This record gives sequence, structure tokens and C-alpha cells, in this order.
Amino acid sequence: SSPSAAQTTSLNTWITWSPALPFSLGEVVSALVDNKLYVMGQGNGATCMRPLTAGSVWTCTLAKRPFEGNHHTAVVPGDGTFWIVAGLGFNQTSTLANGKMQMYSPATNTWTVVNMPTGFGGSLSAVVVNQRIYFCGGILNGATTNMCASYSLTSKTFSAMPSMPFGVNHAAFATDGVDCFFVVGGRTGGNVPSQGFDYLQVYTIS
Repeated sequence: SSPSAAQTTSLNTWITWSPALPFSLGEVVSALVDNKLYVMGQGNGATCMRPLTAGSVWTCTLAKRPFEGNHHTAVVPGDGTFWIVAGLGFNQTSTLANGKMQMYSPATNTWTVVNMPTGFGGSLSAVVVNQRIYFCGGILNGATTNMCASYSLTSKTFSAMPSMPFGVNHAAFATDGVDCFFVVGGRTGGNVPSQGFDYLQVYTIS
């Protein structure tokens, strides 16, 4: 079921899904796994979850991600887990969230941390294709990178790949799930509002 099916009989319309989150969040990242919505964000380190069923409520007592930060990117590989890829900022122990991939397993309520190759920060683009996470661009040390790499969920190893023609952060990203992915628009520089670009960058997977 879905929020609209559970709480309204009208289709093709918006609803405000209540109850709302128990606290305000900025720079939010979310993942939908097994009909449950997981939400995390800047301003609170909690991992919140709500089933997509009528009468459900939020649970925010799940295990916290080890590296809180903000400006994460989430990917859902379809194996019952989700990944938080990189990020900006610090957590309460002043440990950088960039350069980390954090995998959450709802089945065990545990996080697993994988160290990424040097050069990857927050606001990057990431997709999953054929059990491999591809990630590109983003912000590191106040500057935008055009670097890309991938991580195999089966062999648990990283692989190098060509850099994007244009380094961008805060870009949109999409994949056909088969043999290509897109990085659309974006901006450059550090984590400050700036003029965006009209780039449409496409990577064909070999």
C-alpha cells in the first residue's frame, strides 16, 4: 500500500502525510526499502523509519549512522539494504563524513562503513546498476571534483573509471538500470548557491 492509498480515496492528488516527522531536518536524504520509508538529515543524527501503511507512526530509535554529516546521497540496490554515499560536515566527534560509504541493514539494525577512494565528498551523484554503485563529482575541501569511481556490491572492491568532462555538485542523476547513467545540470565551487549549468553528461557502462 502507499500513503495515498492508505489515507485518501482521491487519486492524482497531493496529501500531507501525518503525523509529520518528529523534528525538523535539513539537507534530507531518504530511502524506500521493503515498503518502509527511511529518513535522515542535517540537524539530528537519528535514523527515522515509517511503514507505508495506514495508521503507521515514525520510529526514530534505530541505529544512528556512524558519520552523521549532511549532503549525503542515498542509493537502494534492491537487496534489502540502502547506502549513504559520502557527505559534508562533521559529526559530534568531529570526524569527517566525506570519504565514507555507509550501508544500513534493516534486518539487523546495523551500519557498515566502507572507506572510499581519496577525493570524494558530499553532494555527489550516485546510482546503482547491476549491483555496482557508481559515483561522480561532488564537493571536497571547498572545491568541486570531476572524479568518478565505482564499488562492486558482490566483490566489495572499488574500480577506477573515467572522470566526467565537467565537474559538478548538486546535480540530478538517473539511470536506465541497464547500461548507462546521466548526470544533469549541477553547479561548481563550494557549498554555496551559485549559477547552475546546462550540462547533460552521459556515461555508457561497458
